[in-house]
Amino acid sequence: MLMKRFIAFCDSLCPIRKCARGRGYETCGACCEMESCPKLAMITANNRQALSNLKGEL
Repeated sequence: MLMKRFIAFCDSLCPIRKCARGRGYETCGACCEMESCPKLAMITANNRQALSNLKGEL
């Protein structure tokens, strides 16, 4: 299993990460609401590659 490390902000303060963890996901990539999420749109609106990365598309 691949272990990912997150900086302190991501692990405890980031609203996107907190939402994913609150729903039981390691990242929001597994969430069925990912593409319409207003929290995630803060990132993906300006970076479509971020959305592709979360979907596992390389």
